[in-house]
Amino acid sequence: MDRQVSNLTGRPVITGGVSGAERDALTRRLVFPSKAALCLGFLALALIFADLGYTSLPSFDDAYHAQTAKEMLQRGDPITITYGGSPSFQSSPLPLWITSLSYAVFGVNEFAARFPSALFGFACVALVYFFSRRYWGEDAGVGAAFILLTSQLFLRYSRHAMTEVPLAFLCTVAIIYLALAFDRPYKYSIFGLATGLAVLTKSALGLLPLIIAVPFMFLGGRRRAFLKAPFWIGVLVIVAVAAIWYVPAYLINGQFFIDSHFGAYLGMHAFDGHHADLGLWGYIFYLIWLPIQYLPWTLPLLPALVWGIRDRWNDDGLPFLFWLAIFIPVVLLTFVSTKYTRYLMPIFPAAAMLIAATVYPRLPQKTARLTRTIFGWLSIAGTIVIIILPIQLGEDRNADVKAIAPVVKQHAPEAAPVLNLGLDFWDHQNPLLFYGDRLLAQPAPDAQALWGEMKEGGEYYLLADATALAEAGAGAPGDLVLSRLANSGDIVFLSARRLGEADWQSEVSLMAPAIAALEEAPRLACYKLPKAPLGRLLRNAAEVNLVHFDETPRQLLEAMGRRGLSYGLTSVGAWNELRESPEGATATRLLAAERLVLFRVAAPGE
Repeated sequence: MDRQVSNLTGRPVITGGVSGAERDALTRRLVFPSKAALCLGFLALALIFADLGYTSLPSFDDAYHAQTAKEMLQRGDPITITYGGSPSFQSSPLPLWITSLSYAVFGVNEFAARFPSALFGFACVALVYFFSRRYWGEDAGVGAAFILLTSQLFLRYSRHAMTEVPLAFLCTVAIIYLALAFDRPYKYSIFGLATGLAVLTKSALGLLPLIIAVPFMFLGGRRRAFLKAPFWIGVLVIVAVAAIWYVPAYLINGQFFIDSHFGAYLGMHAFDGHHADLGLWGYIFYLIWLPIQYLPWTLPLLPALVWGIRDRWNDDGLPFLFWLAIFIPVVLLTFVSTKYTRYLMPIFPAAAMLIAATVYPRLPQKTARLTRTIFGWLSIAGTIVIIILPIQLGEDRNADVKAIAPVVKQHAPEAAPVLNLGLDFWDHQNPLLFYGDRLLAQPAPDAQALWGEMKEGGEYYLLADATALAEAGAGAPGDLVLSRLANSGDIVFLSARRLGEADWQSEVSLMAPAIAALEEAPRLACYKLPKAPLGRLLRNAAEVNLVHFDETPRQLLEAMGRRGLSYGLTSVGAWNELRESPEGATATRLLAAERLVLFRVAAPGE
């Protein structure tokens, strides 16, 4: 380790990893990456891009962002974000712009939807490598990049069609240029550009670099720079870049944009989010889950956090900057009611660079070189395994929706949402819209409520859970015709039609002579059939009055016995239910049409 003079304070500081001459060499001329770094690059390509379009999109943010980007491309409008054709400002525009461009190049598919996030993930690994190598040497560069690549959350979301990894890349660029701007103040403008793009990526969360910059400048020896014009020019660049979208979005959509983006979206996530009722657990959520999900790199990170404070003057304050880039997001997001560890994605590059800045300078040179060798061989082995073995790197969560969606699109009209029986709305709405261009209705409270919404003579389309449909089928009204159009896994797509007067006319014409000839006319039990128009048609055709029953088969037969009714009329489905019941042996079918069954119940003793 070398003793030098800090550019920040003029104090003597300890710098590790590389000598001043070597650092100048790494900075001023192109130095080809080591073999270990190249092997790590191949592993990054394999882990991030392999089978990127193989699986269907998950239900929530992936399918939602993929759909909004698809609509943006179709409408040719980069300002007003829509979902299902209606304005929706729950997303920020930059990821949608990039995804729309990806669609234009690769087509609208899963690969194109995930490609931007994967590209930013790979770029982030490369950025961490080159920056860490510049300051702490090749061994530290390879180590930091390997740590970032194998951080499970970072790798997972590099393969998702979401905004967290692009945000992490832009925040990392901003933080790096914040550090570099001390010697070259014009780089505050690049800091501002990256931060402004981060705002266009994740709204208020994109302001993290600016929030980190203020305490860094005051506590890290840059108070004078805070008061000078270059820094504030950088702040103005943030505002100008964000205004590219925020100003026209407001001018076009007015108060709705304010209410939707700042009120409903940001307000809900910040103060009334999904986890607002966690209580005390909410304040320790990240302290518990983050160390677990960052394993095994939690082990070197813990001492790195301590050394980051102790070494705050080393390397022009970089360890302290990275320490703040971890500490501040954790503290801020602790007080946000919606809790997801993926919201902390910007801290992972900073954590990798903090380890490079504090741990590697303390390692013996042979040990540091050994870690580079180990990471290189692990990269080779991992790349070979991914290429040769049929390893699925992602879960195929919506294969059933993807399979059935084209049939839904073929039959169901765009005008009304597809009805829903027993399916979770949020698990199925986004992928159905992305794959089938159709909206899904909220699930009906129960099957009877759903049948009751259907009007006489109307035709409807329905997605149903197979189990819920089987339970509801036996109790379906007799004037309801269900036709299965497709099924995939536990999802069934079918059409439903409530019969009208024209449908019943032919049935009644066939049944009327037999009913009129019954010795008990003009009274006939009518089981699970509509009163109108069937009652009116039968009175006109056979001068018979219907006595309606909707009970269980046992209750039906008991009631017919009490009323002295031996004959009844029912639907084909209800007849099958009656015959399969324990009491159904006393019922005999006399005449069947397409939808109606005339039956007789034997009297006791017959």
